[in-house]
Order: sequence, then structure tokens, then C-alpha cells
Amino acid sequence: MEMRRASTPGAHRLSTTISLYPPRRRRQRRSPWTSSARASGDGNNPGRGSCATGATASSSSRSSARVSAPGASATPGSRSSIAPNAASTPARRWAARGAMAPWQAASTRTASGAAPVAQSRIQPSSSIVINPLVFVILNCLRTPLSGGSPWAPDRSRQGLMRAPGIAGLSRKNGETDIGFSFRLSGPCGPARVPTRPHVKANVMNLLRALTAALTVLAFCASAQASVPVTRLAQMFGEDADLMLPALSRSGDRLAFLTRSQGRTLLAVMSLEGDPDTRSMDVSGNKIRDLYWIDDRFVMATISTYSGNVQVAGQGRNLFDQWLSDTEYFTLFAVDTRTMQSVQMLGREPSLLPQSSLSRVSGVRDGRVLMPAFRLGGGGGRPMLESTLFSVDPSSGTGRVFVTERQRSAETPIMNWIADAQGNAIARLRFDNANDRSTLELSEGNRWRAHPHWDNQSPAGSVAGVDGDGSGFYSLRWSGGFRTLARYPANGGEPHTALSAPPGRDLSGVIIDPVTRSPVGGTYVDGAPRQVFIDPDLAAIHDLVAARAPGLIINVSSWNAARTRALVHIATPGEPGTYLLVERTSGEIAPIGDVRPAVADEELVAPRRLITYQTRDGVTLEAVITDPPGARPDESRALVVLPHGGPAAQDDVGFDYIAGFIAALGYRVVQPNFRGSTGYGRAFERAGWTEWGGRMQDDVTDALTHLVETGAADPARVCIAGASYGGYAALAGAAFTPDLYRCAAAIAPVSDLWVFAGDIGARSSRRSRQRDYWRNSIGDPNRERAMLEARSPARFAAQVQAPVLLIHPVEDTVVPVSQSELMQRALAGAGKDVRLVRLDGEDHWLSLPETRVAMLEELGAFLTAHLGAP
Repeated sequence: MEMRRASTPGAHRLSTTISLYPPRRRRQRRSPWTSSARASGDGNNPGRGSCATGATASSSSRSSARVSAPGASATPGSRSSIAPNAASTPARRWAARGAMAPWQAASTRTASGAAPVAQSRIQPSSSIVINPLVFVILNCLRTPLSGGSPWAPDRSRQGLMRAPGIAGLSRKNGETDIGFSFRLSGPCGPARVPTRPHVKANVMNLLRALTAALTVLAFCASAQASVPVTRLAQMFGEDADLMLPALSRSGDRLAFLTRSQGRTLLAVMSLEGDPDTRSMDVSGNKIRDLYWIDDRFVMATISTYSGNVQVAGQGRNLFDQWLSDTEYFTLFAVDTRTMQSVQMLGREPSLLPQSSLSRVSGVRDGRVLMPAFRLGGGGGRPMLESTLFSVDPSSGTGRVFVTERQRSAETPIMNWIADAQGNAIARLRFDNANDRSTLELSEGNRWRAHPHWDNQSPAGSVAGVDGDGSGFYSLRWSGGFRTLARYPANGGEPHTALSAPPGRDLSGVIIDPVTRSPVGGTYVDGAPRQVFIDPDLAAIHDLVAARAPGLIINVSSWNAARTRALVHIATPGEPGTYLLVERTSGEIAPIGDVRPAVADEELVAPRRLITYQTRDGVTLEAVITDPPGARPDESRALVVLPHGGPAAQDDVGFDYIAGFIAALGYRVVQPNFRGSTGYGRAFERAGWTEWGGRMQDDVTDALTHLVETGAADPARVCIAGASYGGYAALAGAAFTPDLYRCAAAIAPVSDLWVFAGDIGARSSRRSRQRDYWRNSIGDPNRERAMLEARSPARFAAQVQAPVLLIHPVEDTVVPVSQSELMQRALAGAGKDVRLVRLDGEDHWLSLPETRVAMLEELGAFLTAHLGAP
């Protein structure tokens, strides 16, 4: 596989005049609370729905470039920043939009070639809390309440708030003189009020305004034009405008994925004023990760599907097996000077087929250290060797750095560990038959086992290493919860280095991509959170948190000195915004929105956490996604959307499927049933062998709770889900058929006994994957009756609701035969069923075109059976 450059000559380099996005007409305007703020207008789309007038937008519209480069102007000190006293508002309202992208600055150069200075908007000196409902719907009227001329919709996101901006306060004759700058958001699109710059208002005036606004609420609601399902599917299913942004090691350059005219591009741009932005076409490649190893090379982890491959190992060991229907992971290096790419170890003839050639142990002298298995020579017969290669990122070729032959009686060396200087200081052996690992430490030419290595850790692997090699890290169970433990290299006893708040698991470890040292961890307390070991990254996180309390904050990338970082911020349910944060100066500047179209169309669906009681008295959490504009206590048609896994957890962060369903007008509930991760070992294992049992009851009890509280219309409920969630959808239709009007299952398991047996056939008898599924589902040999009794495909005659089945053909987790089996069973029973096969797609729906196709099918299915919201 190769990462394809743009096919047209010179297309790998983006022109600053066309940028990543179509240019928009720009104009200058001045408001009472901005200082010559740069704005752009769009006369091609003056409005939408029945409120459109065809008038040209007279106010500032959204900037053409979704990715803004702070400091793009040639003038020093012109970078837009967020004032320390910025109010806590939703993410993209909070992030001031003063900065311009390099291609914006270049395309607006004067005749003399000098780039104009990007002006920063003036921050309000004071603030007043006023219910935004007063202003949400006024733009459906073409005359302000206080009189004045009609105005046109304003789609600007540059420096404008959706709540009223307060220019200043003064007292005169007992009244408050308020300088308003309205940005009104409503069903007919946002609008800006061009009335008097100051409105005399007291409490009575505000109440009158609120009363008047409420009287036209019904009118504007009826005037709203619904967004077509196809358009919604594109907005939520296509690749985002800003994906996987990564800082170079100096912090001066930014790499990211974006989309343009149906293509996915890998773009590289300067953050220091250089307008030269380059890109390459990577459409069709499933890029899982992006990171820099220096200021020249960007590493891209890419996966691809492959069919059956037999690994010819020596004797009975882990490698004497079939690797069937496997998603292979590879690593590519992109030279940002030429925008050429090479596959790392792609031309190494001695390599064995293996599921991952993307792992990195460290960087040494500009070369990447990569562990891999190969066939080595010796004694006239090939031998399996575990090898650490030193790979040149400019050519992709490697040389052996260190290697070890594997004998049939040994457990294989699965990984090599290097310190920050690139010295191989440890290796990890793994006994797949017994699910046990051994950490071996280097002592010259000898290796010794760490005496206190926790073999039964959840990850079973090394999660990180101190830069000086003095300690190793691994996730382990401690007190019934996942924590990060540090194991001293001198053989001392481990201690807890990092943990989540009480009652929560540490869900992941944040690793520096070059040094491989752990800098922090992640957990979920309803929202995704971060906690840090590294004090510099902790300071960056706290800096943003202090200025934007209540937002979901994620430090995603940083420079080597950890003085500059990319930080993602969002409100619950919002795709969010990326910021560039300077730790030493405290400066914060916007980089770009992830999915600006979702916010532009006012389709951000708020998400919230609730608790409910199960039938056996256990308190569980569930995530609710409300349709945009819906009240939490309002009865709505409901879609029950259990998560996959089942060892997974839903949180209030952005979920593209839940957001899409909510944009259709339906409420969504996602219960964290027993068996979910994040709540400790006992909670997670409470779901073992409870497919169709206690876990399904927990899903049903979430629905019962919403019906009893009046938040769901019991006559209009559907159930949908993917992977395990797809099984739960089919189980709901088969075992509680009176509850649901329809069921949609994406990549579902339909017959537990067949699936469990298929796992054994597709994997080695000494397989962690097989052991996990047997613990989760049940043993097909000893528990066949239970598995058959909980298989929806065997109870197709009980299903009453129409069923939609969607399955990727190249699914390496749940084979498409599971959906085909369910389709045959339902059709044979005379039921309403439709099966959609997604060719060329994997279990995770990684390609944008198939995500869009899936959402289109799902949207049409739900609207057909749930009706109008």
C-alpha cells in the first residue's frame, strides 16, 4: 500500500490563493466591541429555510479557512490571543477567532506584497448573564424588537459569540446602559443585529424582550427547514475538517489531516508566519495516528485488510498459526521537505507476516527503532528471530540493531524497550498460552527477569519507560481498579505512579511519541479527563481549565520542550476546537474547529449524564443526547444505543452516531451497563457470560427509566447499535419485542455459539483473543445451551419490529456471516429485514464514504419507523 500524492502536477503543494477551502469574499466592518476585526462575507448562501430572503450577507461570515495559523501575519506580536478573563462559554464561542491561516494572509496581501496585520478582537471589560433564549429566535424576524432595518443572516465564527456580547456598562439615571453586540442563533441561521450600538435596558425592558421572544418561538419553530438526511449523513460521517493535529518537536510546524473536495489530505504548515503550506493526497488510507519524530519527518500509522496468511514457525509456538481476516498495521514516514512517503521496513525481505509493523520502541540518531519478527539464517536452517531494527525514515530501509533467536520451548520476545537515548534496555516475553509476561532487564550481555513484574496486568505489556531508563510502567489492577504502576529498573518493588479519582479506572496512558515516557493518563467521570505526571503538561492543561471552566479539555500534542501544546476543548456533544497554548507566556490562540458545519447549522446536540436504578437495585450511569433545542423533560421519540465492546464506556464527548440521530430530532440513551469498563474490575467482570442476560436487562431498565420520567414516548422507541451494541439491538428485538418499533444492528453478533466457535477456528489455541471472548461470552464446548438460548438468530420468529442489518465485508472482528445468518433466519420467519453490505470496509467503519452510507441507511430507517420528531 502506498500513500498517494495528488495526481495533478504540483498538487502536492497547496496554493495559498486557493487554500484548503474555497476562498470567500472579505470585507471590513466595525462593531462597538471589535477593533477593525477582519471579516469575510458570503453572498452565495444568504439564508436557509423559509426565513431566507436572498439578501446578501451584510455582516461578517465564517472565515474560509477552518484551520487558523496563529502568527500568520508578518508583523510580530499580531497573534490573536484569548484574554485571561474570558467567560466560560461553549468551546467555539469561547475561542476568539482573530487569527488567520497563512494562506488567508497570503491571499489578502496588498499590492506591495505586505501582509495585513491580523487584528484581535477587544475582550468585554465586564459581563452580564442574560438568558440567551431571548436572542435565539429573533433572526426569524426581519425587524428588531426595538425597530430598525432588517438584517441578513450572519454565518461568521470569527470573533463573534452566540450569546450577547457586552461592550461595556455604565450607570445613568438609575438605568444600566449596555453596549450589546448580538449574534443571534436560531432555526433560520445566526444573525447579527445592526441596530443602535447601545440599548437602554433595565430589568423591565429585558423582561419585555423575553416575553416578545417567547411569543414568536412557535412561529420560528414552524419556519425551520429540516436538514435532509443525506446532508446530515455527510456532515457527521465524512472525515472531519481537522483530524489528528500534531506539533513538530520544535513546536514551529503543524501536521494534520483535513478534507477538500472529496479528498483526504495530509497537510503541513508553519506556525511562525511562513505562508507555505504543503499537502499530499492520502485518500483511501486508514490513518490511525500522526506524530513527528523531529522537525522533518511525520510518522503515519496506517492499517489495511488482508485475508488468510499462514505464518510458518518452527515447532508448536505462537507463530505456528493462521492469521486470517486480519487488519495489518504499518508505519509510513513522510518527508515534509518533499511530501514523499516510504513504508518503514516495507522492503525488508526477511520479515514474517505479522499483524503489526507499526510499533516504535524509540528514536536513535534520527533513525526509528522498530521491533519485528523475521526469519534469520544459521546452521543451514531458518530460525524465527525477534529483532529490533534501526530504520532510516528517508528510505524506509532498516538494519538489525539487536536480535534474539526464538526456540520452540521459549516464550517469544514480543517487544523491545529503549530509553530516550535509543539504548535497548529491556525486552518483554509473553506466554500467550498462560496470559503471562516477563520483563527482562539488560545487564551487559545477559538478561535477567524483573522479580516484581506483575504478570497479570490488564495490558500485559510495558506502557512506558523513564527517559533515563530508571523505571518501567504498566497498567495493573490495584484495589480493584486500573492504575499505572512504576517498576524500578534496579528490581525494586512497584508503586502506583498514577491513578484516577476513587471509583474510576485509569483507561489509558499518555505517552511521548519519541521518548516513549509516560506523561499522564486518561479516565472517564462522565466526561473524558486527563491527569498528568509531567508538570509542564499539567500546567498547560490547568491554564486552559482556569480560563474555560466546565469544558472538556484534552492536551493532544506538544513540542519536545513541552512549552507549547495543542489542546482540544469542547462542551458535551460538541466536536470541539483546537487551540495552540504557550505555557510560558500564557498565550492561547485558536487553530481550528473539528466539524464547523455541525455548529454552523446549529446541530450540536447537548449530551448529559444521568443515573438510573436497575431491577435488582444497582445504580448505573447513562449518557443522554438531546435533540438540538429540546428540553430535557420533554417527551421525545427515543433511540436506545448501547455501546460496543462490551468492554467499553460511553461518555459525554462527541459521538458521531448519537449526534446524527439527535440531529434527526430523536433523543438518544447510551447506558453503561454492567460489563462496561471504567468502573473497576468487579463491575467489568459482572458482564462476563451475561450477553442477553443481565447486560441486556440493564439496557432495558434505562429505557424503562426514561419512560417513567416522561422523557421518552413509549410508543416510539427504536434500538440500534454497533458490534456488541448490534447484538444488544437484535436481542432487544428478539427477547423484548413489545418495546421496540424498529431495530438497527451494525456489525452485530447474532449467534453466540457459532461466533464463539468461529473465534476458536480463526485463532491459535493459545490466543489471548480467544480467551477474552470465552470469558466475555462463554465457552462454546461447555456452555452451548446457554449460548444458543441467548442467540437472537435462533429466535427470529419472536421478532416483531422491522430489522436493518449493516455489515462491513472486511470485518476482522465479527464476520459478515453473522449478519447473513440473521438475515436468513428473519426472512425465513417472514419478517421485515434488510441487509446492507459495506464493501471494502472494516469493523470500525474507518472510511468516510461507508460511514456516510451507513448513516444514510440508518437515518432513512429511523425516520420511516419513528416518524416526525
